[in-house]
Amino acid sequence: MSFFKNLFSSKEKPKDEPKVDYKVAEIKDGYLLDYDFLSWIVEDSSIYTWANGSKELEFTIINGKRKRFLNCNMQSTNLSVFWEAKFDDVWPAGKNKVQNETIDMNDGFRFDNRNYVFFGNGEGEVEGSTESFSVKNWLFECDKQEYVISFNKYEDNSTEVYVGKRLKDYEVSNILRRE
Repeated sequence: MSFFKNLFSSKEKPKDEPKVDYKVAEIKDGYLLDYDFLSWIVEDSSIYTWANGSKELEFTIINGKRKRFLNCNMQSTNLSVFWEAKFDDVWPAGKNKVQNETIDMNDGFRFDNRNYVFFGNGEGEVEGSTESFSVKNWLFECDKQEYVISFNKYEDNSTEVYVGKRLKDYEVSNILRRE
Protein backbone atom coordinates (compact mmCIF):
# COMPACT_ATOMS: atom_id res chain seq x y z
CA MET A 1 0.00 0.00 0.00
CA SER A 2 2.78 2.46 0.81
CA PHE A 3 4.22 1.91 -2.67
CA PHE A 4 1.00 3.18 -4.29
CA LYS A 5 0.67 5.92 -1.73
CA ASN A 6 4.16 7.18 -2.55
CA LEU A 7 3.62 6.76 -6.28
CA PHE A 8 0.42 8.82 -6.41
CA SER A 9 1.12 11.23 -3.59
CA SER A 10 0.90 14.89 -4.55
CA LYS A 11 3.23 15.96 -1.79
CA GLU A 12 6.73 16.86 -2.90
CA LYS A 13 9.63 16.88 -0.58
CA PRO A 14 10.82 20.41 0.13
CA LYS A 15 14.02 21.33 -1.65
CA ASP A 16 16.73 23.43 -0.14
CA GLU A 17 16.00 26.90 -1.40
CA PRO A 18 19.04 28.96 -2.36
CA LYS A 19 19.70 31.98 -0.18
CA VAL A 20 18.60 35.29 -1.63
CA ASP A 21 18.93 38.82 -0.38
CA TYR A 22 22.53 38.70 0.80
CA LYS A 23 23.96 41.56 2.83
CA VAL A 24 26.91 43.57 1.50
CA ALA A 25 29.25 42.10 4.13
CA GLU A 26 28.44 38.60 2.72
CA ILE A 27 29.40 39.42 -0.88
CA LYS A 28 32.00 37.28 -2.62
CA ASP A 29 33.71 37.54 -5.99
CA GLY A 30 31.29 36.81 -8.81
CA TYR A 31 28.14 37.96 -6.99
CA LEU A 32 25.65 40.24 -8.71
CA LEU A 33 24.08 43.35 -7.20
CA ASP A 34 22.03 46.39 -8.13
CA TYR A 35 23.31 49.90 -7.50
CA ASP A 36 22.34 53.21 -9.09
CA PHE A 37 19.57 51.51 -11.14
CA LEU A 38 22.12 49.23 -12.83
CA SER A 39 23.29 45.66 -12.32
CA TRP A 40 26.93 45.11 -11.37
CA ILE A 41 29.18 42.09 -10.99
CA VAL A 42 31.70 41.77 -8.18
CA GLU A 43 35.04 41.35 -9.91
CA ASP A 44 37.38 41.34 -6.91
CA SER A 45 37.48 41.94 -3.17
CA SER A 46 39.99 43.22 -0.63
CA ILE A 47 40.19 43.65 3.13
CA TYR A 48 41.61 46.86 4.59
CA THR A 49 42.97 46.47 8.10
CA TRP A 50 43.62 49.91 9.58
CA ALA A 51 46.19 50.67 12.30
CA ASN A 52 43.35 51.49 14.74
CA GLY A 53 42.06 47.91 14.39
CA SER A 54 39.02 48.62 12.21
CA LYS A 55 38.44 46.61 9.05
CA GLU A 56 36.74 47.43 5.79
CA LEU A 57 35.73 45.30 2.85
CA GLU A 58 36.19 46.73 -0.61
CA PHE A 59 34.56 45.17 -3.66
CA THR A 60 35.56 46.06 -7.20
CA ILE A 61 32.29 46.12 -9.12
CA ILE A 62 31.94 46.50 -12.86
CA ASN A 63 29.11 47.30 -15.22
CA GLY A 64 30.22 47.34 -18.82
CA LYS A 65 32.83 50.09 -19.01
CA ARG A 66 32.21 51.47 -15.53
CA LYS A 67 34.25 50.43 -12.52
CA ARG A 68 33.39 51.32 -8.93
CA PHE A 69 34.72 50.37 -5.52
CA LEU A 70 32.02 49.43 -3.01
CA ASN A 71 33.27 49.87 0.54
CA CYS A 72 31.71 48.34 3.68
CA ASN A 73 32.96 49.09 7.19
CA MET A 74 32.77 45.75 8.99
CA GLN A 75 32.03 47.23 12.43
CA SER A 76 29.40 49.81 11.48
CA THR A 77 28.30 48.32 8.12
CA ASN A 78 28.39 51.88 6.70
CA LEU A 79 28.54 51.79 2.92
CA SER A 80 30.19 54.01 0.36
CA VAL A 81 31.10 53.80 -3.29
CA PHE A 82 34.18 55.32 -4.94
CA TRP A 83 35.47 55.91 -8.45
CA GLU A 84 38.94 56.90 -9.59
CA ALA A 85 39.60 60.54 -10.44
CA LYS A 86 42.53 62.76 -11.39
CA PHE A 87 44.37 64.98 -8.93
CA ASP A 88 44.31 67.91 -11.37
CA ASP A 89 40.51 67.68 -11.58
CA VAL A 90 39.93 67.27 -7.85
CA TRP A 91 42.65 69.20 -6.00
CA PRO A 92 45.75 70.13 -8.04
CA ALA A 93 47.79 70.96 -4.90
CA GLY A 94 46.71 67.66 -3.36
CA LYS A 95 49.09 65.46 -5.33
CA ASN A 96 52.14 67.23 -3.90
CA LYS A 97 50.65 67.25 -0.39
CA VAL A 98 49.90 63.51 -0.56
CA GLN A 99 53.32 62.69 -2.01
CA ASN A 100 55.06 64.68 0.75
CA GLU A 101 52.53 63.63 3.41
CA THR A 102 51.90 67.26 4.39
CA ILE A 103 48.09 67.20 4.53
CA ASP A 104 46.84 68.63 7.82
CA MET A 105 43.53 69.19 9.58
CA ASN A 106 43.20 72.75 8.24
CA ASP A 107 43.39 71.71 4.57
CA GLY A 108 40.36 72.03 2.38
CA PHE A 109 39.42 72.56 -1.25
CA ARG A 110 36.47 73.01 -3.58
CA PHE A 111 35.49 70.31 -6.08
CA ASP A 112 32.32 69.78 -8.11
CA ASN A 113 30.62 72.82 -6.49
CA ARG A 114 31.19 71.41 -2.99
CA ASN A 115 33.57 72.46 -0.23
CA TYR A 116 35.63 69.62 1.22
CA VAL A 117 37.29 69.64 4.63
CA PHE A 118 39.69 67.23 6.28
CA PHE A 119 37.85 64.34 7.95
CA GLY A 120 40.57 61.89 8.99
CA ASN A 121 43.60 59.89 8.03
CA GLY A 122 45.04 56.46 8.65
CA GLU A 123 47.51 53.79 7.71
CA GLY A 124 46.72 50.21 6.96
CA GLU A 125 47.33 46.98 5.14
CA VAL A 126 45.33 45.87 2.13
CA GLU A 127 44.95 42.19 1.41
CA GLY A 128 43.50 41.36 -1.97
CA SER A 129 43.09 38.15 -3.89
CA THR A 130 46.26 38.73 -5.89
CA GLU A 131 48.40 41.09 -3.80
CA SER A 132 48.92 42.72 -0.42
CA PHE A 133 50.32 46.19 0.24
CA SER A 134 50.46 49.10 2.69
CA VAL A 135 48.49 52.32 2.22
CA LYS A 136 48.30 55.75 3.82
CA ASN A 137 44.95 57.48 3.44
CA TRP A 138 43.57 60.99 3.89
CA LEU A 139 39.79 61.41 3.75
CA PHE A 140 37.91 64.65 3.08
CA GLU A 141 34.15 65.14 3.22
CA CYS A 142 31.83 67.79 1.85
CA ASP A 143 29.72 70.15 3.92
CA LYS A 144 26.71 67.84 3.97
CA GLN A 145 28.86 64.76 4.67
CA GLU A 146 27.31 62.94 1.72
CA TYR A 147 30.32 63.01 -0.60
CA VAL A 148 33.88 62.05 0.32
CA ILE A 149 37.25 62.13 -1.38
CA SER A 150 40.00 59.67 -0.55
CA PHE A 151 43.68 60.34 -1.22
CA ASN A 152 45.95 57.28 -1.10
CA LYS A 153 49.70 56.86 -1.00
CA TYR A 154 51.00 53.32 -1.43
CA GLU A 155 54.19 51.64 -0.25
CA ASP A 156 55.74 52.09 -3.71
CA ASN A 157 55.13 55.89 -3.35
CA SER A 158 52.44 55.94 -6.03
CA THR A 159 49.37 58.07 -5.31
CA GLU A 160 45.70 57.96 -6.32
CA VAL A 161 42.57 59.92 -5.63
CA TYR A 162 39.02 58.55 -5.43
CA VAL A 163 35.76 60.47 -5.33
CA GLY A 164 33.03 58.78 -3.37
CA LYS A 165 29.54 58.93 -2.00
CA ARG A 166 28.17 57.55 1.24
CA LEU A 167 25.27 55.17 0.65
CA LYS A 168 22.15 54.11 2.49
CA ASP A 169 21.71 50.35 2.91
CA TYR A 170 18.82 50.22 0.45
CA GLU A 171 20.94 51.75 -2.35
CA VAL A 172 22.67 48.39 -2.84
CA SER A 173 20.07 45.70 -3.42
CA ASN A 174 19.24 42.40 -5.08
CA ILE A 175 22.56 40.83 -4.06
CA LEU A 176 22.66 37.37 -5.57
CA ARG A 177 25.18 34.60 -5.89
CA ARG A 178 25.83 33.89 -9.54
CA GLU A 179 25.31 30.23 -10.33
